[in-house]
Amino acid sequence: MGPRPGPARGILRRVEGRRGLHHQRLAPDPKVAEWVAHYWWVEWRLEEPHLAETIPHPSVHVVFEWPGGRVVARGPSPRRFTRELRGEGQVFGIKFRPATFSVLARRPMIALQDAAVSVGQAWGRDRLRQPPKLDPHSGPEVLASSCDAWLGGWLPTLPAPVRALRDLVEQIETDQGLVRVELAAQRSGLSVRALERRFRSQVGLSPKRVIQQYRLIEAAERLKAPRPPTLVDLAAELGFFDQAHFSRAFKAITGRTPTEFLTEEGRSRR
Repeated sequence: MGPRPGPARGILRRVEGRRGLHHQRLAPDPKVAEWVAHYWWVEWRLEEPHLAETIPHPSVHVVFEWPGGRVVARGPSPRRFTRELRGEGQVFGIKFRPATFSVLARRPMIALQDAAVSVGQAWGRDRLRQPPKLDPHSGPEVLASSCDAWLGGWLPTLPAPVRALRDLVEQIETDQGLVRVELAAQRSGLSVRALERRFRSQVGLSPKRVIQQYRLIEAAERLKAPRPPTLVDLAAELGFFDQAHFSRAFKAITGRTPTEFLTEEGRSRR
């Protein structure tokens, strides 16, 4: 297993300290790390419902759910992900790195946008690719090791063009200077139109949308800080035309304005 993943980014409702709710992220084995960003696990035993909300990353997740044992592939989404957690349950997920799932998928990634389909629908019914039967009582570390062994047994070498696109998407996440599609195209060596086609086919979202969602994830993380920046400064740092443009984009994906989000954060910290 590789280095421990960093903290989750883009979570809109705090889970720290929530009684009966547990979340963990685990690194994949190095032999599958060019494909898999990390594994994640959530278990809950709740007296009151909890609304989980996140700004999604441009990735596909293969998710095992209990009770029931359902396994689905969830495609990238331009909208926030919400799920109300009630009673008892558990999910274990494999987060694929951007663009990598396109090598396995039976359709362009744009067709998986906002979709949740069976693994058989997503990548076919080849025997080696069928998910293992996981025991939800075995704990997240054992679940991760089982998926390492399963994926390591059949994942092919990642093609160089897909690896380059994956790396570009991950650079957009971390490089605050990559705020325009033209800059991303220049870095990729492709024309803007060719880059847009590549994103639709292999990422499932447009490059403009990926750039904006990563900037909004960064905005949410900055606004969670004990001493958040002013909205004017934050909008400028993240490449928005002005504060009004930033506020509209933030509300469109989170359902609340930055000011409302700050108010919620203040209440959560108290």
